[in-house]
Amino acid sequence: MIRPLTILFLLTLLCYNSKAQSFRLDENQKKVSIPFKTYHNLILLNIRVNEVLDLTFLLDSGVETALLCEPMMAALLRLEARRKVRVKGLGADEPIVAELANGVDFVLPGATGTNLNLLILPEGAFPASEMFGQEIHGLIGYDLFKDFVVRIDYVRKMIDLYDPAQFKPPRKYQRIPLEINNKKAFINLDVKLTREDSTILKGLFFLDSGSSQAISIFGQENDDLLVPQPNMDTFLGTGLSGSIFGQLAKVSKVQLGSLSMNQVLAAFPDSSSIRHMNRTDERIGSIGAEILKRFTVYIDYSGGQLYLRRNANYYKSYYYNRSGVEISAMAPRYDQYIIKYVRPKSPAAVAGLQQGDILRRINGLSATGLHIHEIYEILNLRPGKRVKMVLTREQTNFKTGFKIVENL
Repeated sequence: MIRPLTILFLLTLLCYNSKAQSFRLDENQKKVSIPFKTYHNLILLNIRVNEVLDLTFLLDSGVETALLCEPMMAALLRLEARRKVRVKGLGADEPIVAELANGVDFVLPGATGTNLNLLILPEGAFPASEMFGQEIHGLIGYDLFKDFVVRIDYVRKMIDLYDPAQFKPPRKYQRIPLEINNKKAFINLDVKLTREDSTILKGLFFLDSGSSQAISIFGQENDDLLVPQPNMDTFLGTGLSGSIFGQLAKVSKVQLGSLSMNQVLAAFPDSSSIRHMNRTDERIGSIGAEILKRFTVYIDYSGGQLYLRRNANYYKSYYYNRSGVEISAMAPRYDQYIIKYVRPKSPAAVAGLQQGDILRRINGLSATGLHIHEIYEILNLRPGKRVKMVLTREQTNFKTGFKIVENL
């Protein structure tokens, strides 16, 4: 298992384009099937842009307008920026200024998007490739979800795109109404925080395929939300406005229609991490890929419905970072790793790890020969297992190690 990553975006974008902006299936197709790769349940798609380059995009239902994270690609893609746009997201940092390009074409196997908008982020504004340990060029969301019924099979790693006019609702699936607001989808959830307390949180949760958390709970504005015990203060992920911090804890029950999920790991972001969040839609939280991966999912924006059926992942344990260390891959090859965060009082902190240390070896293996997800698998072995590391700090190598412990 690998580190959790939270990617949520709020875009302050008002744009007008007189030409039609849409995706469509190729001629005579009622649906197409597209394989995808995953990174901690987040979906990665290969998309050809402007008939020039095949790029890797994260499928994120929180993204209103497609984003390009690598501005160096803009010239190769023959993108012409029209104007500047302020962009903000989760995290405590200030909004960034991106450039808006119009008239961009996207091609997937069996489907084409024409005359779309693409936001070009500044260099380093959202270092997705460093977080994923491979080249991630951008993110796409609403443009696909608005024009298709999207079926996601997390077990087979396949996405099916259906023409909404030809789509027939699946049988034997749990149907949950979707509310579409400002290009985002919401569902009503009931969340029971603890077994002892009868209080149940009821409200809208944002459907976020770009978050690897199970659920995140924001509560109502100005509420003093009581986080269940035990809990821990930790790094929760990365948003477009920087790092997201808060608490992790298990909630007693999450009710999805008639489906009950017990002892669900929940993130409680702190107030500074959600200061840019749009409160006009009355959301009290979000539901992410750590829950969605447990189902075969149909997402139907046009029909306002979510369809779920349990899959082989349903009873798997919930992931969290037991070691307490977060790493980042270093460009340009993404085969060297630097410590980006160490949770206070965690096994990694007790072992003396510090931000800025360079990882050389882990459990006898050269870090250079490992992908980032393989390193996270070692860093988060089951409780009781030991992790041994060789690191470099200020040009001096040193050895250390720690035992994995259960915190929640």
